Amino acid sequence: MKYFFSMDAPLFRILSTLYDLIILNLVTLAGCLPILTAGASLTAMHFVLIAMVRDGEPDIVRSWFRSFRENLRQATMIWSVYLLILLLCYWIIRGGADETLDALAVGCAGFALLLLFLLSLYLFPFIAHFRNTILRSVGICAALSVAYLIRTAGMAVIHLVSAALFVVFLPWTIPLSVLFGLSLPGYFCALLYHAVLLKLEGRTDGGSDE
Repeated sequence: MKYFFSMDAPLFRILSTLYDLIILNLVTLAGCLPILTAGASLTAMHFVLIAMVRDGEPDIVRSWFRSFRENLRQATMIWSVYLLILLLCYWIIRGGADETLDALAVGCAGFALLLLFLLSLYLFPFIAHFRNTILRSVGICAALSVAYLIRTAGMAVIHLVSAALFVVFLPWTIPLSVLFGLSLPGYFCALLYHAVLLKLEGRTDGGSDE
């Protein structure tokens, strides 16, 4: 019984992790409010999540701000391109394209959105953890999304289920989204992409390949 309430008990570790995720989510949401800095905010979130998954106990706020500052320029450039493509795809899907090309344009826009989504599963964690040029980072992450297809599919399902639950159970999910909407799905994804990052570092303690 004493162990159940001790600092090393599974219950205490779960509650401690949930508390850290709440703090991380609130800080990340605040960083996303200026829309242009959302990329740097998400990158900083993944920086902290990587440290948490690696059995570390990072100073959540301090680690987040350090990564935010270090990756602000690169992450903002990448995020700006993301926003431009998203706006273009939204315009096409809403009927902004010529009617004679509407079906083809909508199909291309939908495919572009899918590629952006799959790429983002690795891109922000990658730039949080590695120093590289933007084009090389994009190329590596595109290759990773195909090479680790099972992990990619798992992360996609995590985000899609999270988004579906949010939409279906509105407005009840709003408080939970404020507390866990970004950090909790991100944490489960970090459990999957963690092994990939370890292999990129040349380490082998991250599990076997698919």
